[in-house]
Amino acid sequence: MRIQCLQGAALALLFPVSLHAQSIGINFNSARDLSAELLPDEVAGHPDVAQSNWNNTNGAASGNESNLIGAAPGTIIDSNGLATGMTLEWGSNTTWTTNNGTSSGDNKLMSGYIDNTDIVSGSTFVR
Repeated sequence: MRIQCLQGAALALLFPVSLHAQSIGINFNSARDLSAELLPDEVAGHPDVAQSNWNNTNGAASGNESNLIGAAPGTIIDSNGLATGMTLEWGSNTTWTTNNGTSSGDNKLMSGYIDNTDIVSGSTFVR
């Protein structure tokens, strides 16, 4: 019995199981500058949640997963690059861009965004 337990523990050490959940990231590009598209192998985000395989929008102010461009156009992928089967919808009345440049994944991520310039009747949402 003791030998079987030790063998099981040894196997567990040889084949560790990953307990990290996958994440889904959306990079809202601006129609003003589509050069901020993140490539599949580019890592971006806060160090605690940085990931690769970002879903890039095509710069549309409003859209859904069919407006995604990149490695898997029209498909939402997770941080491993695998299709999720999820849907996405966002809406705003414009996109905008910052002057962060495109020298790193983080700069690209912080370059474009969806924006609401109509304070009275506009709305911005992601669902």
